Amino acid sequence: WHQMSPRVYRNLDEIFAGECEGMTYAEIEEKLDREALLRKRDKLGYRYPRGESYLDLIARLDPLMHELEAYTEPLLIVSHQATLRMVYAYLKGTPRHLAPKLEIPLHTVIKIKWNGWQQVTEERIEMPMGTVGDDGQRDL
Repeated sequence: WHQMSPRVYRNLDEIFAGECEGMTYAEIEEKLDREALLRKRDKLGYRYPRGESYLDLIARLDPLMHELEAYTEPLLIVSHQATLRMVYAYLKGTPRHLAPKLEIPLHTVIKIKWNGWQQVTEERIEMPMGTVGDDGQRDL
């Protein structure tokens, strides 16, 4: 008997950065300054060269979100920053143009109670991991 059965959903993977995969934002600004500028102008719609955009991520998450809505037991979602921003925005009813700038703190559990139609409640529980860093997303 398992109280919680782990499942892997590839829909929850991070945005694929294509030709920029593995590069830091500083490296992208240094080597591909035009791409960095385009991303700053339209973080939601910007697609990395041969990669994905937040809009692509939304399309990838859509079927999964419908599946998760049908679950009756509590869920624990462990994923990447961009993906968690979109899941959080969906559950909280945040307009998608604001979603890429949402703050999802590192080393923090965000407990959301939601039943699909009533007001969403949230509790943030910081994990004792030492200094919590910034993922650098908000300013880009």
